[in-house]
Amino acid sequence: MAQLELTQQQLDAAELLANGNSQAATARLVGVSSKSIQRWLQEEKFKCEVDRCVQELKNLADKKLTQKTSAVMDKLIAIALNGKSEKNSLDACIQVLNRVYGMPTSRIEQTTNNKDSIDNKGENKTDIKALLEDIGNNKVIPLDKAQ
Repeated sequence: MAQLELTQQQLDAAELLANGNSQAATARLVGVSSKSIQRWLQEEKFKCEVDRCVQELKNLADKKLTQKTSAVMDKLIAIALNGKSEKNSLDACIQVLNRVYGMPTSRIEQTTNNKDSIDNKGENKTDIKALLEDIGNNKVIPLDKAQ
């Protein structure tokens, strides 16, 4: 018969595992065997509780970091502007700029609507003479002038 609720030992074990304790240390601290921890980790409810505890820890860490963001940025800017080490100053400047403008990438996006206008070497192969002939032969669609 499936267990509906977790025991206090399981709740304690989930919290210890979420905090980074090993299975052996967790088993010792809650008073069960390592095999019990391994078996619990196969149960959906226990895995969900461990995941919930991990998420709770992440949320707390995010909250603490968010509360300190202004102070950290002030310190980073001070290092960037007044740092004694040129390397530390440069690193701080880069961090501030990346924070404000986003991390630069080395990818360049190239798009084209006409896949036939680029050859396999990446060079433009549009036929200018054919375009001029189309214009000369009145194959251009006239547009109404805006009022």
